[in-house]
Amino acid sequence: MMPLVFARNRLIAFHEELARLEHSEFPYPAAEAALQKIKEVFVAHTKMLDMLGEGSDPNTVNQVCQQQLTDLWDYLPFLGFILRATNVRNAFEIYTPLQRLAWRVLGPEAQLLLSSEWDYSPFVYTQDPLLPDFVFIGIPAHESGNPLVFPLAGHEIGHALWASVVETSLWHPAFLTRLKESILNKVRARWEVFHTLHPDIVSQDDLETELFATAAWAPAFEWARRQSEEYFCDFVGLRLFGESFLYAFAHLLFPVVEGMRALHYPNMMRRVRFQLQAAQQFGITPPADYESWFKDRDEPSDEDRNEKFLVELADSAADELAPELITHANTLLQRPDLPDWSNEQARVEHTASVQRIYDDFNLVAPAEGAGHVAHILNAGWKAALSNVPQVPEHSSQQVLRELILKSLEVLEFETKYSPPP
Repeated sequence: MMPLVFARNRLIAFHEELARLEHSEFPYPAAEAALQKIKEVFVAHTKMLDMLGEGSDPNTVNQVCQQQLTDLWDYLPFLGFILRATNVRNAFEIYTPLQRLAWRVLGPEAQLLLSSEWDYSPFVYTQDPLLPDFVFIGIPAHESGNPLVFPLAGHEIGHALWASVVETSLWHPAFLTRLKESILNKVRARWEVFHTLHPDIVSQDDLETELFATAAWAPAFEWARRQSEEYFCDFVGLRLFGESFLYAFAHLLFPVVEGMRALHYPNMMRRVRFQLQAAQQFGITPPADYESWFKDRDEPSDEDRNEKFLVELADSAADELAPELITHANTLLQRPDLPDWSNEQARVEHTASVQRIYDDFNLVAPAEGAGHVAHILNAGWKAALSNVPQVPEHSSQQVLRELILKSLEVLEFETKYSPPP
């Protein structure tokens, strides 16, 4: 049967690639563990194919081959990620502090993988059914050795927190209900506009009961839901890393790429303003002129009146509930082993730690007794914006990166790294 021939040949090639990857030098155990999980799936596929032959039911053969093809499609990108995670361009010194942070935020089962990727924006894979405890964070390849961008990993950890904790909590359905009600209230308040765009919907009573009516406002709800998650993740990154998150965010995105905004993201100025609101609530001091660094991307044009109307609904609803997301992120991260800026004593201690590390960097010495990765990265950004005075300007940034990475190694030595029980 030709489907079996093709399926077996595909599996042979995939297993050969797995075998090559198994001989890699894995920088941390999570990468090898993920590889073994994927291998188990395709060993099972091999056993299933071995049970089938010329006399097998064609429908069964097609189902087995189709599932194998789906899994190949889904998991080949993970193999590429695992391979790139072994590349020496990655800053392996940052891995253990971030893995420790992931345990504190997500729980002891979390397994973190970091990889240099060829997307400009950092991204995360979470909650794959086969790999539910694995968090794959991709960092732009040209920045993957730069520790100053790693506060952005806090945003990606936020996505994992949203998927593993927020979406499984009792808080989440209540939040979605409030988000939906916000959308519907705004539709009712602008009923004439909505009815002009959807003349077949004649009554406000139909908005939640008639399928064609719910479909009319559903895109606004979905965009608002996804914008809310992006807000939440910004707040998590800011809460975990302090002002260094804002500097890393600006480093990657300032002054903003021209063009149409992504509708499931808040436009930039709204995003920045809520970052600043969260910073104030958390007790974090942002750069004085931070808001002026950014500008919005283009909004939908007036030519598509329906899309423009729906985006306005989504933006307004997401913004209405953003303050609640700030509070919720702060509540979830109230742990004694995470940095805290919420009271005067905590802020004084943080400032003193950052200044002490900054002074060490100015002496071209790695920091000792840093206490937390956030202190090192905040001190790193303070030094990056002023250069290391003892080093020629043309090489100061590279020297600073090496000092930060060495300080992270010292931090882990002092912490006596061990995995959670």
